[in-house]
Amino acid sequence: SGSIKSRGGIYEVLCFAEKIAIENGFDLKKDNYQDLRKDKYRKLFNQWRIEVASTGNLGLSVGLMASTLGFKARIHMSHDATDWKINKLRQNGVEVKIYDDNFSNAVAAARVSSQRDPYSYFIDDEGSKLLFAGYATAGERVKKQLSEMQIEVSKEHPLVVYLPAGVGGSPSGVAFGLKLRFADAVIPIFVEPTHMPSVLLGMASGLNHDISVYDIGIDGKTAADGLAVGRPSMIVGKYMTDKLFGIETVSDSDMFAYQGMLTKLENIVVEPSAAVGLRGLIQSKEISE
Repeated sequence: SGSIKSRGGIYEVLCFAEKIAIENGFDLKKDNYQDLRKDKYRKLFNQWRIEVASTGNLGLSVGLMASTLGFKARIHMSHDATDWKINKLRQNGVEVKIYDDNFSNAVAAARVSSQRDPYSYFIDDEGSKLLFAGYATAGERVKKQLSEMQIEVSKEHPLVVYLPAGVGGSPSGVAFGLKLRFADAVIPIFVEPTHMPSVLLGMASGLNHDISVYDIGIDGKTAADGLAVGRPSMIVGKYMTDKLFGIETVSDSDMFAYQGMLTKLENIVVEPSAAVGLRGLIQSKEISE
């Protein structure tokens, strides 16, 4: 599915699949996880529907993993979602429900939909600890990669990490995982669109999940569909208070410029949301000069 959301989304789907399998005879000590793709388990999984609300990337990772294992899947998407993500899900047998509304309201509708069905499992992007744990595995991966490249990380040579933030769950999980591995030697900085500074607003006001950008008249219009979230998660303010170094914002015009530079100079093609972190690197260079 090609995004950081895969770490959390795929992990939570697998955790739920494991739970259902264990309740139906799967033995962690004897059985192989490859067995979960056998007809016996696919029939069990097919009794359940996994639901999630998403602006795109989380829905893509959850939908693709769920359908691969045999679950029914329903992805509730806000109007910010891009057509190619919607089409990819539907091509893989996933039901996609589009709301002509913002992400926070799509989450509320998805939660109600799931509660009505006893065989529905809801993945809550605004408060799931399993998603958070999945994202946090990035800390161990980054430590291993830097060690293999013989790059020192210490208080004297800190690791500064610029993390795109939407609802804030995935960058918080990554930052948490990095803090576990590098402690004070890592400096996490969130980057948000200027028209969708949900985490910045929540943490600066102290209201966290109880305030939305729409509450103070910000229009929420951005081409960064993966970050098009007006209200932060229930987790980010609680877990990041003493871990996050800061938050900065970037305009859509700058975001498109960074996206183009990355393609031209490095031949790396990313969607707009993934390019916002370059703001920090470019600004740091300008300050140092």
